[in-house]
Amino acid sequence: MAAQQQSLESILGINGQRKSLKQQLDAASIKTEAGRTTLADLPTVQIGCKKYIPEEYIANKNRKGRRSWIQAHGFFLTEVSPDLRTLQTYWVCSKCDERGKSSLFVATNTTSPIEHLRRSHMITEADDNADEDSYSSRADIHVPSKRRCLESPTARSNVNKAKELTVGWIVTANLPFTAPSNPYLRRMLDLHDALLAKEVPWSRQSVRDTMRKLFEVKKGVISSQLQKAVTRISFSFDLWTSPNRYAFLGLHAHYLDASYQVQSRLLALRRVWGSHSGDNQAATIYDILGEYGIRDRTGAGVCDNASSNDTCLASLYRQLYPAMAEEDIRNHRTRCFGHILNLAARAFLWGEDPDSFEREAFTEAAFQVEERELRLWRKRGAVGKLHNIVRFVRASPQRRELMKSLACDQNDEDGYQLFEEERAAIDLELMQNNETRWNSTFLMIQRAIRKREHIDHFIAYLETKTSEPRQRVPVQDQLSPQDWLLLAEIQSLLKPLHEITMRCQGWAKEGRHGALWEVMIGMEYLLNFFEEQNLIFSSPDSCISELRNFRVSATKRSSAQRIEQGRGREKHLPQHAREEYTDVVLQDKNLDDDHRRCVQISIKNCWSKLDEYYSLLGQSPLYPAAVILHPRWNVSWLEANWTSDEQLVWLRDAKNSVREFFEHHYPREEQPETSRTVTGKAVRQDEPSQFDQWMQSCDRCMMEEEDELGVYMRQGPVRRENLNPVLWWKDHQEEYPRLSKFALDILAIPAMSVDPERTFSVTKLT
Repeated sequence: MAAQQQSLESILGINGQRKSLKQQLDAASIKTEAGRTTLADLPTVQIGCKKYIPEEYIANKNRKGRRSWIQAHGFFLTEVSPDLRTLQTYWVCSKCDERGKSSLFVATNTTSPIEHLRRSHMITEADDNADEDSYSSRADIHVPSKRRCLESPTARSNVNKAKELTVGWIVTANLPFTAPSNPYLRRMLDLHDALLAKEVPWSRQSVRDTMRKLFEVKKGVISSQLQKAVTRISFSFDLWTSPNRYAFLGLHAHYLDASYQVQSRLLALRRVWGSHSGDNQAATIYDILGEYGIRDRTGAGVCDNASSNDTCLASLYRQLYPAMAEEDIRNHRTRCFGHILNLAARAFLWGEDPDSFEREAFTEAAFQVEERELRLWRKRGAVGKLHNIVRFVRASPQRRELMKSLACDQNDEDGYQLFEEERAAIDLELMQNNETRWNSTFLMIQRAIRKREHIDHFIAYLETKTSEPRQRVPVQDQLSPQDWLLLAEIQSLLKPLHEITMRCQGWAKEGRHGALWEVMIGMEYLLNFFEEQNLIFSSPDSCISELRNFRVSATKRSSAQRIEQGRGREKHLPQHAREEYTDVVLQDKNLDDDHRRCVQISIKNCWSKLDEYYSLLGQSPLYPAAVILHPRWNVSWLEANWTSDEQLVWLRDAKNSVREFFEHHYPREEQPETSRTVTGKAVRQDEPSQFDQWMQSCDRCMMEEEDELGVYMRQGPVRRENLNPVLWWKDHQEEYPRLSKFALDILAIPAMSVDPERTFSVTKLT
């Protein structure tokens, strides 16, 4: 309720001297007498034309009475009507009464009186607590668990903001709901703003309720934003099992907002009950899309390569668009680029069946069978040996300290000033990899190469100073110079995969670093890279035939021409760079036959996996469309990279599929014919002649034949560095009204389904 502060003299027109309430109470000598049972028997006080009775005389006998600290600074009076009925109860400020003013506040809550005392008389509860006697009399005062928001607009907004910030703090810091009730935190907040601290609910239940209300409010905000999107709304999703063994589905929406900025919004992190089948996931996603009212605006679905996701999208699109054909469903399915890169890197590291190794390694670790796990990793060559060394060092804080101490002593003995980078390397810890994240293995190798001297010195020191075998690195795990050289080669071969992964996991804010067009171009780059590396690590006579032997038949890539083009490239380099290039090409000569063969097999496995999924990109026209509709590349990029006879067939099929998708989903709008009003034989002066009408009809026919896609592709690429394709299409909407919609819809599709993964990472213990 709103506080009612009244200047009674001005309202009632009373200008003469009036008696204060204290004087009226003293004059009436109000005392509790046993015989008084009706309101008529009770003495009253008068304010203006109205009569009031002190609240304590008419309160319910079973009522505990008011215990607020404001009672010491005023009176609680109940208004009585002329027919002796009790009306509203008010609190009257005694300080104002002493000054001849009457300030009444509705006594439903104490917020308004507290605000009045603070603003008008500089009195707060903290000031009362300074008085020892007053404090002891109120030591057991109960603070109500439910409080209403402050009445002034500014205070109410502060309360809402404080609630929202509290929830954000709990969520982002992964704190329990009881965190705000910590007494030290409460005291600190009281010192900052006692009134605000009292108005914000801090109990566990209050935090939970506030979180639910805030979720509904923010859900409405996101729903409103989705309705204003200028593109179709693509979505990414993934399943996750929490540490407490609950199954959750994370669903994100991707679109361009009204200001043509790429947006990503978490729509739901919803628990999945029952089977994890594709149909069950589709039902969950369908319900979520309905809650936001975007079922009729959904675009492409982005997810990893699990077969259940194919089933999920097929079931979902049939519910969303019952008339959608099977081929069109495949057209709307895009594959997470990060998952493809992960599969390729795992194939490079662990062979053609990386899942079996990961399952076995996980089982050994789960049952803590240390020796068997070490032997399992040792079979993986140099990478496995390094894994065991890092595990040995990190297993003991004393070993970590010893390695750092030996590194410092070693550099002191060398007697030269350390560079900043070398000094930083001493403080760096070795990084342990795991079975499932290939990039953890890449980072482990990268860090180990940087600390190679420290590792070798540490192992040598233990060999000479420690007699206990368990306190030394096993001989089978010690890295030879050939092992270190192999690790360096592995690092250089995995680096492009890591760089592409890091590049494409962004939000494509400026049309790059996470956009769909980077998938096909990135795959071409990686396939070229590993074809050239296979050339480096193979003999000249065998490299082309070997590539042909493991080429995936479904893709029919023509790599021979590209490899032949790679030979002799040094002649195109500047003179000062040719020698360096030749040294790199011949670096495999430093490896023995076994290690070179190991690299060859890894390259073969990685290339095969990339090639397998490159062929699957052809199932959706969205991938070539993303490249073609990027004004920096246009169709020229495909024409420049697909030049063999087989690739020219790819090019033709890509153009046809993009055109068919465009014409089907972005049809021409029917233009209503202009009506002509002719009265008798009289012709209006502004009506075109028959000749003009015939010319206009010819012009319309020419425009219909001249489609937007053809005009765009003939104009060629826009030669501009760091071109933002979103802004380019925004500026050319009038020129390409239909094609711009197609392009903007594609530019809103992410390259990876990384956002659900990010959500799972911050969810933690659930």
